[in-house]
Amino acid sequence: MWYVTFNCVGSSYNICAYDDSGNLLTSNVLNTASAPKDLLQKAELRGMGFAPDGDFYAVNSKENISQILQFSGKENTDHSRQY
Repeated sequence: MWYVTFNCVGSSYNICAYDDSGNLLTSNVLNTASAPKDLLQKAELRGMGFAPDGDFYAVNSKENISQILQFSGKENTDHSRQY
């Protein structure tokens, strides 16, 4: 599986998942439905990756906003990862 991010105006959570054959699995890897709304600031994705604990992390930053968001290492059936 491959995780790819594209420049997307108005959204910092634009990570897509593709299988090894290049087929799109989901255009929304980061499921933020359960995240506190005041936590999710509109900014820009600066980095992403898996940590030794197995969870998936995304770095979100712009001007005075800096966040490291933690998502489950376990993939949902729709290929997203829960906040």
